[in-house]
Amino acid sequence: MRANVLFLLTSAFICSVTDAAKLNIPKVLLPLARSTKINFTLEATEGCYRWSSNRPEVASIEAVDVDERQCSHKAVLQARSTQPSRLTSIILAEDILTGQVLRCDAIVDVISEIQIESTTRELHLEDSPLELKIHALDSEGNTFSTLASLLFEWTVVKDAEMAGFPDSYNTLRVLRFAESAYTPPAYISEMERVGHQGDIILVSGIKTGHTKLKAKIQEAIYKDVGAAEVRLLILENILLSPAYDVYLLAGTSIKYKVQKIRQGKITELSMPCDQYELLLQNRVVAPHGNPDAPVANLDRSSSTVFALQQGHTNIVLDHKSLGMQGASRLPNSTIYVVEPGYLAFKIHPEDRWVLETGRKYEIFIEVFDKSGHKIYLSDNIRIETMFPTEYFEVLHSSVNGSYHYVKALKRGQTIIDGTLEAVVDQTGSVHALSVPVRNEQDVEIYDPIVLTPAILTFPWQPKEGAYQYTIKVTGGSGNFSWSSTNSAVATVTVKGVMTTVRDVGVSVIYAHDMRNPLHYGDMKVYVIEPVRMEFSPCVVEARLGLSLDLPLRIFGQLAGERVTLSDCSHFDMQVDMESYGVFQLLEGRLPPGPGHCSGVRVKALTPGYTNLLVSYTHGNVDLSAKITIAAYPPLKPIDPMSVAVVTLGSSKDMTFEGGPQPWVLEPSKFFRNLTAEDHSSVMLSLYGPASRTYSRHLVRATCRALGEQVRGALTVGNQPTVTNPFPAVEPAVVKFVCAPPSRLTLTPIYVNPQLDVSCPLLQQNKQVVPVSNYHNPELDVAAFDQQGRKFDNFSSLSMIWESSKVSLTIENYEIQFDPLSPVSAMLDLLLVEDVRVTPDTITIYNHPDVTVSSHICTQGSGYFYVNASVGGIADITFQESQGIAQVVPAQAGVLQVMVHDLCLNFPSPATATVHISDILEVYVRVVDKVEIGKSVKAYVRVLDVTMSRSPELQDTATFLVKGLVIGQTSVSAVVIDKNGRKITSAPQQIEVFPPFRLLPRKVTLIVGAMMQITSEGGPQPQSNILFSLSHESIASVSSLGHVKGLSVGNMSVTGVVQAVDTETGKLVVVSKDQVDVEVVQLKAIRIRAPITRMKTGTLMPVYVMGLTSSQTPFSFGNALPGLTFHWSVTKRDVLDVHTRHAEASVQLSAEHNFAMSVFGRSKGRTGLRVMVKASVPLAGHLQDSALELHDEIQIQVYEKLQLLNPEVHVEEILMSPNSLLKLQTNRDGLGSLSYRVLDCPDRAALLQVDDKGHLTSGSLTGTASLQISSQEAFGVNQTIIVAVKVVTVSYLRLSTSPVMYTSNREAVSAIPLGAVLTFSVHFHDSTGETLHSHNSMLSFSTNRDDLVQVGKGSSNGTLTVRTVNVGLTLLGVWDSEQAGLADFLALPVQHAIHPAEAQRLVVGDVVCFSAHHCSCAGASGVWSSSSSALLEIDPRTGAAVARDKGTVTVYYEIPGQLSTYREVRLITDPKVLMSTRSTGSNLIGTEHSTMALLHPESSVSCQLRFTSSAVDFSPHDVYHTHTAFDASTGFYSCSLSFKPMSDQQVKVLSLSMTEVEVRAGVQGSLFSGEQLSVQLPVSPGIYADQTDIILSNQHPSAELTIYGTAGALQQLDVKSSSPAIVIEEKEVSPSFPSYIRYTVRVVKPQGSLTASVSLINTDQYCFTFLSAHIVDGADGPNILQQFIDSYQVMFFTLFALLAATAVVIIEILLQSFVNAAVSAGVAKLTGSPFNNSMSSDTKASPRLRLYSPDYNSR
Repeated sequence: MRANVLFLLTSAFICSVTDAAKLNIPKVLLPLARSTKINFTLEATEGCYRWSSNRPEVASIEAVDVDERQCSHKAVLQARSTQPSRLTSIILAEDILTGQVLRCDAIVDVISEIQIESTTRELHLEDSPLELKIHALDSEGNTFSTLASLLFEWTVVKDAEMAGFPDSYNTLRVLRFAESAYTPPAYISEMERVGHQGDIILVSGIKTGHTKLKAKIQEAIYKDVGAAEVRLLILENILLSPAYDVYLLAGTSIKYKVQKIRQGKITELSMPCDQYELLLQNRVVAPHGNPDAPVANLDRSSSTVFALQQGHTNIVLDHKSLGMQGASRLPNSTIYVVEPGYLAFKIHPEDRWVLETGRKYEIFIEVFDKSGHKIYLSDNIRIETMFPTEYFEVLHSSVNGSYHYVKALKRGQTIIDGTLEAVVDQTGSVHALSVPVRNEQDVEIYDPIVLTPAILTFPWQPKEGAYQYTIKVTGGSGNFSWSSTNSAVATVTVKGVMTTVRDVGVSVIYAHDMRNPLHYGDMKVYVIEPVRMEFSPCVVEARLGLSLDLPLRIFGQLAGERVTLSDCSHFDMQVDMESYGVFQLLEGRLPPGPGHCSGVRVKALTPGYTNLLVSYTHGNVDLSAKITIAAYPPLKPIDPMSVAVVTLGSSKDMTFEGGPQPWVLEPSKFFRNLTAEDHSSVMLSLYGPASRTYSRHLVRATCRALGEQVRGALTVGNQPTVTNPFPAVEPAVVKFVCAPPSRLTLTPIYVNPQLDVSCPLLQQNKQVVPVSNYHNPELDVAAFDQQGRKFDNFSSLSMIWESSKVSLTIENYEIQFDPLSPVSAMLDLLLVEDVRVTPDTITIYNHPDVTVSSHICTQGSGYFYVNASVGGIADITFQESQGIAQVVPAQAGVLQVMVHDLCLNFPSPATATVHISDILEVYVRVVDKVEIGKSVKAYVRVLDVTMSRSPELQDTATFLVKGLVIGQTSVSAVVIDKNGRKITSAPQQIEVFPPFRLLPRKVTLIVGAMMQITSEGGPQPQSNILFSLSHESIASVSSLGHVKGLSVGNMSVTGVVQAVDTETGKLVVVSKDQVDVEVVQLKAIRIRAPITRMKTGTLMPVYVMGLTSSQTPFSFGNALPGLTFHWSVTKRDVLDVHTRHAEASVQLSAEHNFAMSVFGRSKGRTGLRVMVKASVPLAGHLQDSALELHDEIQIQVYEKLQLLNPEVHVEEILMSPNSLLKLQTNRDGLGSLSYRVLDCPDRAALLQVDDKGHLTSGSLTGTASLQISSQEAFGVNQTIIVAVKVVTVSYLRLSTSPVMYTSNREAVSAIPLGAVLTFSVHFHDSTGETLHSHNSMLSFSTNRDDLVQVGKGSSNGTLTVRTVNVGLTLLGVWDSEQAGLADFLALPVQHAIHPAEAQRLVVGDVVCFSAHHCSCAGASGVWSSSSSALLEIDPRTGAAVARDKGTVTVYYEIPGQLSTYREVRLITDPKVLMSTRSTGSNLIGTEHSTMALLHPESSVSCQLRFTSSAVDFSPHDVYHTHTAFDASTGFYSCSLSFKPMSDQQVKVLSLSMTEVEVRAGVQGSLFSGEQLSVQLPVSPGIYADQTDIILSNQHPSAELTIYGTAGALQQLDVKSSSPAIVIEEKEVSPSFPSYIRYTVRVVKPQGSLTASVSLINTDQYCFTFLSAHIVDGADGPNILQQFIDSYQVMFFTLFALLAATAVVIIEILLQSFVNAAVSAGVAKLTGSPFNNSMSSDTKASPRLRLYSPDYNSR
């Protein structure tokens, strides 16, 4: 009861934690105690509290773990009351922060009753100790919250009911917790330490028996409270075998065993024994039985029960020292004695009565009573079983006949008969049953199932279903179930038709008998890579015009052996012939047959032989087979064609042509046979050496008697050989005639004394015969008979030669004919040159594979014989048809090739010298990279002793080098000459690299969209991939693999990896791959929503797809000019639609909103609509240049199920199948936690949890309850039950972090460059709820990899994205095993640092960088520069000054949140100009007060120069210069002011008319550009060349000349201080030097006086005073003469610059001169900016500055 109460309280507490803080218990019931203090710990879930009690005398409260604020979250409650009555104290806990008050009622009352709690009343020996606990109640039956520290006395007392068992109280002992592995509450440990006992103890059994345990409170006030008692029974672990109820026949028996479990092992007790005995009890005799007789007897000595009569009785295992109460808990069973009802047959294995010959089976005969109970069959029953000997062989049978081990022998149907006949008693007497029990079993026996053939081997083909085969089956019942173990290799139909599929491997085809699945036949189908190819033995010679069938065998590797493939007719084989024109390849392939899987068919066209090569290449499989075949013309007589005519006694040398030639591979097997019809008339024989090719055959026929048409035959052929097992044999027949001659003809005779070879040229009478210019020919005579037939031989006649006529006489003949008339013959001769050979000298290598040819010149007769001067050095072959002598070297040396003309007589043959050299060096050339599993060619070259490479032998040999394992190795070529000497080449390094693959395998794009093709594998380090297109009009590809759709269509992109050939330096292809690209137009769109019904408060991603699954956002998300996506809902209050990244305060623009996030706001049904618009309809994004596309789906939002009364918050754990979750609680490490999955169907397959809180879901889906219990150290058990639901994942969703804060609190439209984002992947079920665990394997991809870097995050289910470049990237994430679980995002990246025009600066520019991003608290970030020497920046405000040229990076960093940057290029202006202000300024951005702290003016300087060479001092001697930067205007200024000048300096400047040239310089930079300057007028003031004027009567007037600039003179005012002196302007000269000349005269002479003349420059406030002296007439000349005599000629120049000097301010603006096209304009503006004289009014003068005319062009 107490555990249940705790559970309810804890559950109520946990369910409401989300509302407010609570105490762990609202009411506490504590017992009254005077000798000890009872404590209870109160604890709040959260907060810090001050604790108080309104009645501390009843119950006090004391805080524990008090912090510095004098508060705590838990306190100890202690019972203080001493009155034996129910008192209550209210405990209050006040939160020091919120002021919330928690209340707990502390009740102190006396104990009225105690009870002992126990989970069981039985103990087994050697079991773990049993925990007993006191349960106390008050008078109302309420349970006390704790009995901690209350003293109890536990005693074992004698049980009055067990008085007959004196040692019963010694069967149990009380244990201390310290003696066990149990962990008790802390107070129990403390009490045990001082020897006291508390409310919890441990007990364990010592020996079997009964015992009684009593507990009593030791407190004095509870002396009247009765003790709590519990009675326990201690037993041994005893088993009875068999333990189930047994059915026996009368007269049979069964033996029982008694077993004991001790130390984890089962041992058998020897019965009888001292402790236990078997008893038969409670017998019940069946009706009609003997009630006085027992049902069964027990033989105690053997523990055997004998059945006597029908009925039943109980067998009981009794303990001799226990009473009936204990005995009832010992093992027992019931024995039924019954009569047999029927027999049943069982067979093992499979329990099916369809058997197979040759198999062995176990057959059981079971006996059942009439109720269907199985009867135990003892050895003394007798069952007779009849097995037909024709069908079965009995191998073994049991004594009682219930078990038989048999073997099936013969096919057929038969019956097994079984009869229960008798029972044999103990004396051996047989008691037959009155009614024997009989049964029979029908049996069908079939032969084993055999599939033919046992093995089928097929070559792998890329085409699925390339081969089919119908499998033959014998044996079995005829009804089969077909199956294939590997359906990717081969499948089989219900009719046994096997079809190969697509994979390489083995598949076992099974035919299971439907009548008994245990019986089956199998055969193996191997689809293997072919490893070898050869031709089967066949006919290889064919007469011209006939065809040859060349069967082909292909082998595969099977279990280490090579096996012949069954069918290779679908092979795409390449057939080549070394010599074309000999045979013609016929269409089609030979069908598979015995001994071959395919073959080719050829037709003989021309005589000769050739090697036919069949090759097959696919992937890394490269097979070839070669066979030599020959074509021969039919054997026919040439000379004569049909009839040979000779004289009697003469012979005819007949010539036959054609027929089979000597087999080229074994010419020794060639034969020619001769036969004649009448050997007495004609004798036939072969004569003379045959031709080299045996194309002609010479037969000599000798006439023995006159006659007509005697037949002679020549048979030509080869004997069988390995390479020609079925040779061709050809016969030819000629008729032979003996007759007298009638006329003659002359023919030349060709005789070569060095050779035994005749000239094949046959000349007719009066034909031109070639003869040598240098040798005399020999002539022969031909004779013809009266029928015009030529005599083939008439050597038996005597002839007389004359110069003009020839007469004949017959020798050795009887004169039987009239004399012949004389005949004559004439012969024309053609003179020709002798034969010549070119070249006459040849050098070749001594290698058997090297051949060289010599061409025989077309002189001579045209009939030649070729041989060598020395044998053994080389083999020489003469190709007569081509006129070529071919030399194959055998050893080093020198020989001569000799060519003999067979039809010209000359003393010596034509010769050519051949030098054969040995090999000196071997060189191998191979590409240095090869893909694993593929091959490259290695070319071997050979050098001779002269180190010169022979053109014929540049590639002496070629080898295939195949990559096996990834790594690096070297390749060398080794040549062994005939002397055994090894010549090794230098090793060539080669790398084996993994397969090169392009990804993705298929790309679908719309027109204008782009996706990058990446690669994996390939050589490392990988060189650039060269991309090519199959159709350049459909798509384009860049060097980075960026594929952009141009027009609708399908094409492919091929990527090639190249390497450099180390010898030639040329690029060779080492690997390539191809992907398919489909460019489409969007016909329609659809909204991809994983679910359409979602709970309120759940999130779901949606995105736009095309019509097909391949048209993902990757296909159109980045198209240019682009699409815009506009989303809306029909009911705003049901569904909220947000852009992706909205949780990070990023608000994407419409062109990036192909994916959105929807939030279930409130219940209802709404439509989600998307509209896709083409910004430029003619761009072809949408089909038919549509303006927009629409789609809409309906989404139902429903409320989550909640419990309203009581109002508790119910949660559940969601897991995907086969996932793991580590549970954590707030009591981890504090309490003893245990986890348990409550009983439910398929619990193990659904959910499992271990003792450490690892929760594992199985493969099934469903819901289970998880119980979590915490055993606290203060004696409280807490338990919660949580529902765990295992559901499938319906969709995944990406969320973005961190949040992008801005100073204006507005969302940004793009991700700042340099930001690092973390994307968390959330998995949701079909309702939208988020799963707590999953087992998904995530994959991700981007449409390009040059803008962002994506990687797996630190935790499972997260991705980290680092932005590295500006632009748009599309990100896709999906489950590798479930492609439908996918999400797509747009990642637009932009600069966060402004202004944009600051990307390119000129040295001297002042920039105010700004960024809207800030920290979450609104604080701005910190600015920094990668180089302060180039760009100095204020870290707080971002104000910066460009100091020097170069490239620098500006950083803006918000610690812990964002680090963005921008690259800035700093240049110097190639032209520095000066002019009036008309364009922009050097201030970039907005003005800031901190600019002055950077002192930007230190970056520029002013340089001065006088334009006139008459000025011999520096401008810096008379000018002060000062540079400044005006932040309000953004201009640099250079202020010029005069220093105090000497009179000489003023004079020089006034008279020289010079200008000062001002140039702007940049500090700290090596300036190499053109510096243009501005020239300013110099205005030092006015200058007069007189200081005194003397006037008299003789000289009443004088001239005064004032010099100065034109502007200064215009403002000049001349006045006199005396009216007696008048000043008049006389002359003005504006040209250089400019001056004004005045006339000073006296108008009213008044005697001597001195007056002053004032020269006033109103603009400069310049005052000059001159003295005018008037003297009397008498004294005038004297005084004047004295003055002249005294001073000679004196000029006093007085410059009184009483006001401020002229200040010229030159504003300097530095800007890069970018556009050279405006240079002319610059020159025009700056050529002479001050053509007119400047006015002395400074207010009217223009301000001057340096500027760049192209500043605003950026």
